[in-house]
Amino acid sequence: MYRILFLCSLFSIWNYTTLFSTFYCDCCKDCCDCCNPDVITEEDLITEEDILKAEENYKYPEEIEITTQKILIHLKLDNGKLNDIAVEINSIQDNEEKIKKIIEYSKDIDWENECCPNILIRWEKNECAIIANFDLMLNNPYFLKFFLICNDTMRREDTYVLNAICDLVKYCVEHPKFEWEYRGSVDEIAKAFFREEGKEYYYVKKENEEIQKTRDPGPYLREYYYGFKYEDVKLDPHFYNDRQSIDVFNWICRAFFFDLELKNDNLKGEIFDLFSEYYTFNLKKKDISEIFLFKKENDEITKTLLTKTLKTHKLLGIRLLQEDYHCFSLINHNSIWYNKNTLHLNECRKMTIREVLNLFNEILKIKKPTYKQFNKEHCKFFFVKKNQNKI
Repeated sequence: MYRILFLCSLFSIWNYTTLFSTFYCDCCKDCCDCCNPDVITEEDLITEEDILKAEENYKYPEEIEITTQKILIHLKLDNGKLNDIAVEINSIQDNEEKIKKIIEYSKDIDWENECCPNILIRWEKNECAIIANFDLMLNNPYFLKFFLICNDTMRREDTYVLNAICDLVKYCVEHPKFEWEYRGSVDEIAKAFFREEGKEYYYVKKENEEIQKTRDPGPYLREYYYGFKYEDVKLDPHFYNDRQSIDVFNWICRAFFFDLELKNDNLKGEIFDLFSEYYTFNLKKKDISEIFLFKKENDEITKTLLTKTLKTHKLLGIRLLQEDYHCFSLINHNSIWYNKNTLHLNECRKMTIREVLNLFNEILKIKKPTYKQFNKEHCKFFFVKKNQNKI
């Protein structure tokens, strides 16, 4: 069981309320609905009045022209700064110190000139979980900057996952627009993650080497690839081009830690913090109301964690999960929402606030999700903290 706790604490980007909200007390479920999460009341749903308030309060920004140069300005990598940073980092001999310097530079973002790629990711094979998370990360300047710097400083011939992510980030920055012919692909990342050498996956062999050196309590990637059995727990195995877990992106991150030869858990945590905030928010009307400003400015708003988060964080978007079938992301790009579900290309487009809220409302109405229905407990908003270099 300690393995499960470790996985939850280190790799799953979720809050614990998700876990506990899926259960309710058997002793009272037959006499009341007070703790049954499947019971939907009118108060749980978004009304037409709510939507009208949201449309009234929401100011659609003008779409900015996305260019590679504007992205580099946002990342503070324009005018040859990326080359200067690479020269400095490549002069450092100690690998851990190199990573610390990359993290330090990655936190330095020009938030006055926000501009990230808005590229589509091509649907290939069964890679929806990787695509959904990568779509969110393309909206995260820390993620972009980290891998652009790594591309010029950390890659070798045998750093397979790192190289594949660097290549895709670079491609997306160089082809940043929402255009069908320039879709990117996560297929090389998936192939690198599931790279085989002999009868073993490459990163399982890497992990075993680390475990032997650190006496880590368990081979976690082996459990992800092949599954494992305990009396009370069984994890399904995962294979290339097969059904993946929703948090596969976090396992990919673990793989490139081996590429970086990174054993310092504090540095691993700092890198994860760059990718998204350690907590997310489930799809609940209360949270939706705060994010979309249903309430008038003069209304009293409870100072919740989400209210505080909205002032200090960038909303990357929301990852949606369809039960036993598919996941994809809606991206909040410069306050404009986009559907990035490339499994159905006809759905990929800009969305109005009404369309977004109507979709959320349909999800909120679902009680116990069946095949292909959205599971509201696993539909989550993702944020990243702004101005990390000032923390």
